[in-house]
Amino acid sequence: MRELTNDEWEYIVSRVLRNAKDAAEEARQLPYREYKAGRALAYYEALDTIKNELLARDADVRKFGLDINLDELLSSHGEAHNG
Repeated sequence: MRELTNDEWEYIVSRVLRNAKDAAEEARQLPYREYKAGRALAYYEALDTIKNELLARDADVRKFGLDINLDELLSSHGEAHNG
Protein backbone atom coordinates (compact mmCIF):
# COMPACT_ATOMS: atom_id res chain seq x y z
CA MET A 1 0.00 0.00 0.00
CA ARG A 2 1.34 3.42 -0.92
CA GLU A 3 1.32 6.64 1.09
CA LEU A 4 -0.97 9.42 -0.11
CA THR A 5 0.63 12.59 -1.42
CA ASN A 6 -0.11 15.99 0.07
CA ASP A 7 -2.08 16.87 -3.06
CA GLU A 8 -4.23 13.78 -2.62
CA TRP A 9 -4.92 14.61 1.03
CA GLU A 10 -5.80 18.19 0.08
CA TYR A 11 -8.21 16.88 -2.56
CA ILE A 12 -9.85 14.44 -0.15
CA VAL A 13 -10.38 17.12 2.50
CA SER A 14 -11.71 19.53 -0.11
CA ARG A 15 -14.30 16.92 -1.14
CA VAL A 16 -15.40 16.46 2.47
CA LEU A 17 -15.59 20.24 2.88
CA ARG A 18 -17.73 20.59 -0.27
CA ASN A 19 -20.05 17.82 0.94
CA ALA A 20 -20.29 19.53 4.33
CA LYS A 21 -21.25 22.83 2.75
CA ASP A 22 -23.92 21.08 0.70
CA ALA A 23 -25.26 19.29 3.79
CA ALA A 24 -25.48 22.55 5.72
CA GLU A 25 -27.34 24.21 2.86
CA GLU A 26 -29.77 21.30 2.61
CA ALA A 27 -30.37 21.47 6.37
CA ARG A 28 -31.50 25.07 6.00
CA GLN A 29 -34.32 23.88 3.76
CA LEU A 30 -37.37 21.71 4.41
CA PRO A 31 -38.42 18.85 4.57
CA TYR A 32 -36.44 16.44 6.78
CA ARG A 33 -34.70 19.35 8.46
CA GLU A 34 -33.73 17.38 11.59
CA TYR A 35 -32.11 14.60 9.57
CA LYS A 36 -30.24 17.06 7.39
CA ALA A 37 -29.15 19.12 10.41
CA GLY A 38 -27.72 15.93 11.92
CA ARG A 39 -25.90 15.21 8.69
CA ALA A 40 -24.41 18.71 8.67
CA LEU A 41 -23.35 18.29 12.31
CA ALA A 42 -21.56 15.03 11.45
CA TYR A 43 -19.57 16.84 8.75
CA TYR A 44 -18.83 19.64 11.20
CA GLU A 45 -17.44 17.16 13.74
CA ALA A 46 -15.30 15.42 11.11
CA LEU A 47 -13.89 18.66 9.70
CA ASP A 48 -13.33 20.12 13.16
CA THR A 49 -11.31 17.03 14.10
CA ILE A 50 -9.25 17.21 10.89
CA LYS A 51 -8.61 20.93 11.38
CA ASN A 52 -7.57 20.48 15.02
CA GLU A 53 -5.22 17.61 14.13
CA LEU A 54 -3.63 19.70 11.38
CA LEU A 55 -3.18 22.63 13.75
CA ALA A 56 -1.67 20.36 16.40
CA ARG A 57 0.90 19.31 13.82
CA ASP A 58 1.58 22.91 12.75
CA ALA A 59 0.24 22.16 9.26
CA ASP A 60 -1.01 24.91 6.97
CA VAL A 61 -4.80 24.56 7.15
CA ARG A 62 -5.12 26.93 4.18
CA LYS A 63 -3.85 24.15 1.91
CA PHE A 64 -6.88 22.13 2.94
CA GLY A 65 -9.39 24.97 2.69
CA LEU A 66 -9.89 24.87 6.45
CA ASP A 67 -8.78 28.42 7.23
CA ILE A 68 -12.44 29.24 7.83
CA ASN A 69 -14.85 29.44 10.74
CA LEU A 70 -16.51 26.03 10.62
CA ASP A 71 -19.10 27.10 13.17
CA GLU A 72 -20.54 29.75 10.87
CA LEU A 73 -20.05 27.83 7.65
CA LEU A 74 -21.69 24.58 8.68
CA SER A 75 -24.42 25.74 11.00
CA SER A 76 -27.62 24.20 9.76
CA HIS A 77 -29.53 27.27 10.85
CA GLY A 78 -27.20 29.89 9.43
CA GLU A 79 -25.99 30.61 12.98
CA ALA A 80 -22.89 29.61 14.89
CA HIS A 81 -22.75 26.00 16.12
CA ASN A 82 -23.27 25.85 19.86
CA GLY A 83 -21.65 22.51 20.66
